[in-house]
Amino acid sequence: MKRDQEDSQTGFMLPKEPELNRHTANRTLTREHEILGMFRRRGTVGSLPSSSSNTGIQRRYTVCLGCRNHCGIAAMISEGILEQLNTNPYHPASHQPHALYETPLGAAGVWQMPSSPCPEISHRREIVYDPMRVNLPLKRLGSRGSGAWEVISWEQLIQEVVEGGKLFAGIAREKERSVPGFASVYDQGINQNVPMDPLHPDMGPRTNALVIYIGEKEEGPRQFIDRFARSFGTANVFEWGQIRDENRQVALRLSSGTVGTDFAAEKAHAEFILGFGWDSASGIRDCPQEIQEGYDGFGSRRGLKRHQVNVRTESLSGSPDDFTGVRPGGDGALAMGIIRWILDNHAYDGDYLMIPSARAAQKNEQPNFTNAAWLVNVDGKSARKGKFLTAREAGLVEDESPQAKDSVVLDFSSQALIQASLADRALLTVSPDFNQPLRIKGIHCRTAFQVLWQEAHGHSLQEYAQYAGVSVEVLESLAHEFSRHGKQAVAEFFRGPAMHTNGVYTARAIFTLNLLIGNVDWIGGLITGGTGADLLGREKEARYHLDHWPGENSRVPYGVNLSRTGVSYENTSYFAERIKQGQSPYPALRPWFPFSRGLIEEMFAGLYQGYPYHGQIVVQYRTDPEWSAPAIGGGNESLWAKLMTDLVKVPLFIAIDTRISESSRYADYIVPDTVDWEGWGFSDVRSSIPTKAVGVRSPVVKPLIGRTPENEPMSMEQFFIDVAKRLQLPGFGPHAFFGGGKLDSRAQYYLKMLANLAYDSGFLHVSRNRVVSAEPVPDGRQEDMAATAQWQQRYPDALREEEWDKVAYVLARGGRFEDYLAGYEPGSLAMIHRQELPVAETLSGLRMQEKSVSQYWALFYPPSTRQGRMWVTHRFGTAQALQIYSAEQATTRNALTGARFLGTGSYQPLQNMTGQHLDQADFVQGFPFILTSRRKALGADRLWTGDEASEIFPPVDMNPDDAERNGLKDGERVRVISASFPRGVSAKIRLWPGIREGVLSFVQDDKDSPESWTRQEAGNGQNWKMDGGQSRFNALIRRDGSLAAGPFWSIALEDPLGGGCARYETRVRIERLDGYSPRNG
Repeated sequence: MKRDQEDSQTGFMLPKEPELNRHTANRTLTREHEILGMFRRRGTVGSLPSSSSNTGIQRRYTVCLGCRNHCGIAAMISEGILEQLNTNPYHPASHQPHALYETPLGAAGVWQMPSSPCPEISHRREIVYDPMRVNLPLKRLGSRGSGAWEVISWEQLIQEVVEGGKLFAGIAREKERSVPGFASVYDQGINQNVPMDPLHPDMGPRTNALVIYIGEKEEGPRQFIDRFARSFGTANVFEWGQIRDENRQVALRLSSGTVGTDFAAEKAHAEFILGFGWDSASGIRDCPQEIQEGYDGFGSRRGLKRHQVNVRTESLSGSPDDFTGVRPGGDGALAMGIIRWILDNHAYDGDYLMIPSARAAQKNEQPNFTNAAWLVNVDGKSARKGKFLTAREAGLVEDESPQAKDSVVLDFSSQALIQASLADRALLTVSPDFNQPLRIKGIHCRTAFQVLWQEAHGHSLQEYAQYAGVSVEVLESLAHEFSRHGKQAVAEFFRGPAMHTNGVYTARAIFTLNLLIGNVDWIGGLITGGTGADLLGREKEARYHLDHWPGENSRVPYGVNLSRTGVSYENTSYFAERIKQGQSPYPALRPWFPFSRGLIEEMFAGLYQGYPYHGQIVVQYRTDPEWSAPAIGGGNESLWAKLMTDLVKVPLFIAIDTRISESSRYADYIVPDTVDWEGWGFSDVRSSIPTKAVGVRSPVVKPLIGRTPENEPMSMEQFFIDVAKRLQLPGFGPHAFFGGGKLDSRAQYYLKMLANLAYDSGFLHVSRNRVVSAEPVPDGRQEDMAATAQWQQRYPDALREEEWDKVAYVLARGGRFEDYLAGYEPGSLAMIHRQELPVAETLSGLRMQEKSVSQYWALFYPPSTRQGRMWVTHRFGTAQALQIYSAEQATTRNALTGARFLGTGSYQPLQNMTGQHLDQADFVQGFPFILTSRRKALGADRLWTGDEASEIFPPVDMNPDDAERNGLKDGERVRVISASFPRGVSAKIRLWPGIREGVLSFVQDDKDSPESWTRQEAGNGQNWKMDGGQSRFNALIRRDGSLAAGPFWSIALEDPLGGGCARYETRVRIERLDGYSPRNG
């Protein structure tokens, strides 16, 4: 198809493709923007292309990537232009209750249930029409970071990054430098079988020298990148969320015994929510509809109480009735203090905690169980100290018995030793004296509940209150309130309390509060949500098995990634080598993190230090570490920039980006990419939504980006496809799928994911007052078929004939969503509090009629004849015990000190990786303030929407009493200085009563900087030139000298258990900038 013909994917005329040469570089980059009239006046909001009328408007459902909530969006399209963004009525993150999935498109378009789009939507469409977008491949002309670029063709990009060679011979210092390409690292697959280091073969093959790190964690693109990485043979794929959320994820893993399970409050029916480290006003944990439903709507009508524990609140008053200003890093002290109060006042659910197994849970009509009654080996002389006592050790079974490793409890009725799986109920303590162990076959034991009791009683309530920075009265009041609502109270936390050096212990303590009252899986309690779908087709009945492919080398990837996660140091050849040489194995050269999935900052440190090996090719996708990485990013002379400008440590650096950001400006090549409304993705929802929901992001407008010679939009996926085809990697090109099929375009992959979603039997449906597995979605109606017409025309062989109609049904609705009532057990009275709300009955397709909620639901769900269990349908369940105590945690050691970790939640003072307390290392008198960060409500993702967003950035917040003591006024300009960054960062002061005294707060997110960079045309109009900007607050974040990767190069403080960065441990001081006043600033 010629480019001046009508595009089959959009239906409007496309401009001719401009010639790809240096003499038209600047015109090439903006040609389609000019034709469509898409320039906007700088510094204004909403100066975007607009249709003169609403005629011909098309509604297409998709997903927003503005933050992790991934709300469902209705994109309004006119003549190929994105006119407006609204909410998707089918999507539970956008409407509550959301439209029944079988509702016709026309009826859903006027769905009248409450909807609350966030402020992000008002300007999110601008990312498509950003004149600063990169829409053709760029290659640097000068040294890394010089800001000089040339436009190159797609063919040249692929050839050079694959073949390598003297790619930058025109630069004096690189004239003789030979750059490794994908081909040399892969070496026709030979390097998949050659160890990176022959002395340490367990570190993996040479193909591990490819390192990929990505920003947005979205299903679909994530699996696509994983497909390329696995086929190539690298274990080094990292997600940016790990740098800010890994401690929380590790704590959830250790508390649940499962990997990847998230938990949140079921807000629609909770009575009391004790929220640590989040603020609903900023939307950091809740999508807008949840805020409206749980806090401002249904919940407030039922008297829902919520109490925020944080260093700062969005409330100007900072009212003590709903906010406790905790000391930074003191959340764990408050949580452990509440635990002690609950234990001392017997305010826990003992009947629940005594249930030791899945069988007992079913018999006692409980949705799950804990290991509170399991016996723990606490014998200091035993090699198995910290592990659970086994049936074999207790003498209950023979060594060869299949039950030899079973856990052991004291039966509640007989008080005799018995396997946990055989007891109906078990004792929570081996003795009335909680400190007293029980000797069993010469082994001292306590129950897991006793171990927690001992840890909680390591400090008095007065000490806990002091460490938390609150009064004893506040601590006791919160403990009493939390424990008086039965299963409808929730202790919820997000990143804030976990982003400290004591973060994992703190998060485990907060999670334990929920276990003590037994609220997991209960309506109004702590839930796991509906989770995602079988997109990869791992189930036998799936339509396409995308997790494997013809010719796959199942032996790769293997080895250890550069951040040394997922592996215990004691199980490596590095540890064995020390032992063999007669040396102490501790400290290791760098820390190891067996519970973590991957750590971005440790990956950078591994690259810098070459431990456990060196990298050769680094690919960055949708992230900006120079902007957002704590301690190593944020300044023009940052440690991250020092690493990335080192041509030996990073021989080839490729960035896949929509803009030239602070980070991608250091790249050797920039690959253009599509934005939200131009690409594909599959997004599940927060675990606070009880139904299974997967939103589908598909192109709703033509990508305003260059095209490859095969007329595919330039994108991340197309880059990896074309690199893979040139390397002849299995799983790409012809014969890419089992059963046939090629992978030449991203659509061919994502359409198969859509088919898996449409046929997924894991979705639930309510039928005759029963929750049953849903059938595949219906075939699309005539009005649905437009959603797939363009894809079926262009890629007719991507799906089987019978699949297109069902895929159309899903795509037309913007995803697949269970109906609202499928989230609750039938007869659970889940709708009891909704009867006063109006709703529109939509299934008839006739004129809308107002009905009450009870009338509406009665049309489709007959009332139950019995009162059901007050459980959600998607439950954590009984497959695994919830962990009051983690033996895995208790038997793991710090690789730098050799010290064991504790097995429960705990309060630990802030310290560095080697255990030195920060209050002993800090110069408190010289740096009186603690620097923290916050998220703003307007925008959370790195794909910036324009310069106008920078005009509403909040400044640094300070408590008015602090300002008065320091003689500062609102709006005064100051310099904030830390020991790590004495040059400091300038900012305006904003007086904010809702922040704790002694604390400063600044906005932190993962975006590109909208104000740091300005495109400048070179005099000859041939190249791009970039200007640098000012330093950012991340430059101030404190570094840990015990984590140095080389002279004058270290990273931020970390949690020794989870490895996540500690963002809130930095002490700073303030200096007034002379000559400034609010009037002239």
